[in-house]
Amino acid sequence: MYYRNAPADPEHPLPEQLKDLVMHASIMIDGTQVMISDVPPERGLELTSGNNIASVIQAKSDAEIEPLYHALSSDGKIVAPLEATFWAKKMSLLITNSVFNGSLTYQQHFTAF
Repeated sequence: MYYRNAPADPEHPLPEQLKDLVMHASIMIDGTQVMISDVPPERGLELTSGNNIASVIQAKSDAEIEPLYHALSSDGKIVAPLEATFWAKKMSLLITNSVFNGSLTYQQHFTAF
């Protein structure tokens, strides 16, 4: 989905430069859902290789998320450590020095209340 495909909001018109950026895309890699989006400059990030796309990897289990977390966090910045949140059994925000800018989540069978 591109930003131009979102419903129009007259109070917050979409800048022309955002219309062809990806707002949301999702692919399956070996049974794991990976979501990606462009990160527009309006979010306050200086564009450098690796930070212009945000990713979400939706793990299916603890056994899947733990090695992903350790591998991706070993060469980057941990913005939020891997831990339980009110919306996920486990979640982490990471910025790596290589190819990943985004979050890891594991939500299966998680009930917040």
